[in-house]
Amino acid sequence: MVITESLRHRVSASRRGGRSLPPLLRYVLLRIAAGVATLLAVSVLVFFGANLLPGNAAEVALGVRAGDPAALQAALKSAGLDQPVAIRYWSWLTGLLHGDLGVSMVSHQPVANLVGPRLGNTLVLTGCLLVLLIPVSLALGTWSAMRKDTMVDQVVGTGTMWFLSTPEFVVGTFLVLIFASWLRILPSVSMLNPRLTALEQPHLLALPVLAMLIVGAGQLTRLVRASTIEVLQSDFVQMAVLRGVPTRTLIIRHVLPNSLGPTVQMLGLALGSLIGGVVVIEMVFNYPGIGTMLVQAVSTRDITTVASLAILISAAYILSNLIADLVAMALNPQLRRGGAF
Repeated sequence: MVITESLRHRVSASRRGGRSLPPLLRYVLLRIAAGVATLLAVSVLVFFGANLLPGNAAEVALGVRAGDPAALQAALKSAGLDQPVAIRYWSWLTGLLHGDLGVSMVSHQPVANLVGPRLGNTLVLTGCLLVLLIPVSLALGTWSAMRKDTMVDQVVGTGTMWFLSTPEFVVGTFLVLIFASWLRILPSVSMLNPRLTALEQPHLLALPVLAMLIVGAGQLTRLVRASTIEVLQSDFVQMAVLRGVPTRTLIIRHVLPNSLGPTVQMLGLALGSLIGGVVVIEMVFNYPGIGTMLVQAVSTRDITTVASLAILISAAYILSNLIADLVAMALNPQLRRGGAF
């Protein structure tokens, strides 16, 4: 009876503690827990899935010498491939929990040292894209919504649909054809000088950023247009129009603040496809980011590097979605009152 009373007291205290958590904090903790579970699932799928690929890092490193059994056995042991895959996964996962991304099976260098410079280049590329993508999409989407069902709206809608349905490598190829082959004003590849930062070589960033901007703006512009049309049809905007509020004031004070929240939330979802597009664009322009590094790691069967990069990319996607949702809630009180958390 004493034990039962004690357990009941603990459960009651736990429930009281759970209710005492602020709703926003409880929402963030639940999202973080879901994100950690997702990352764990991704790590299992990628690590064990990569092991199903034909060949291994030892054979790739040896090349023609892979036919020598003694050399192959030594290379397998050096790469840790003589251990069962479950043991290798557990060793890599426990290291990851302590902030260690492991050691490359091909170069035998810490993966963190290899990822650092490449991650910086990709962040510069993505940062330049976001700086241009958000204002361009907001301007085009709002402009199209304000002229709903006119020729301007149809041109913008057709153009964005065309760009949205065109793969990144096709857009990149056309840009190379126009700006590198015909006009000859920009290089066809973006091989950075390692002695300079990416920002110090803006001419090498131009075409990759432009290619991602064209594809990304097509998707986000349509989302902004739909959100803005919904705001324009709301009662308070219609009342403002009847009171004779000037168009510029109507957009700045009423339309943009109310359409910005859903737009930011949609931007978080759109970032998923943009992250995938970064990998493709980096390969098209031979840009030294984590996208090209991931493809090279897959081709050399460097499983440790592949799994580490997959975790970093997945974590970036989950974190960007969480930040976008929180910013959207901060901008739009209706999302907080609507039971979002």
